[in-house]
Amino acid sequence: MKKEVNLRSTLWYIIASAIVISVVVYIISLFITSSPLKFGFGLFYGTAVSCLRMAMLAKAVDTSVDMDAGASKKYMLGQYNIRMLMTIAALVLAAAIRSRLSIVALVIGLLVMQPAVYIANIIYERKGGEKIEGISTKKINRNS
Repeated sequence: MKKEVNLRSTLWYIIASAIVISVVVYIISLFITSSPLKFGFGLFYGTAVSCLRMAMLAKAVDTSVDMDAGASKKYMLGQYNIRMLMTIAALVLAAAIRSRLSIVALVIGLLVMQPAVYIANIIYERKGGEKIEGISTKKINRNS
């Protein structure tokens, strides 16, 4: 039986996967880095920014579905720019306080969402959902 795609539960799977990946990376860093606390702060900061960006993306997609095509395109472009500015601000702030956190760990935390999405998709499939391979450009009827 195929389940309907629920945006909130999908977001939860992605964020939970990102946190688990970050914990695994931190545990590995305990054996590799000379300052695991500094690495941990950078990783936590990067993962937090990444999770916030993913939540903002989910909200933007949910909002833009109800708009017409032109307004939706402008809205999504604006939201994309906000998320990219947030990433740049995170990197600039990390550079300013680089004595307290690892910039490499921050970048790893920012990139942790990519594997988290794949892992969340695998979990979703195992729970009976259909693999999500693309997004339709047709406007959907939410009431059906």
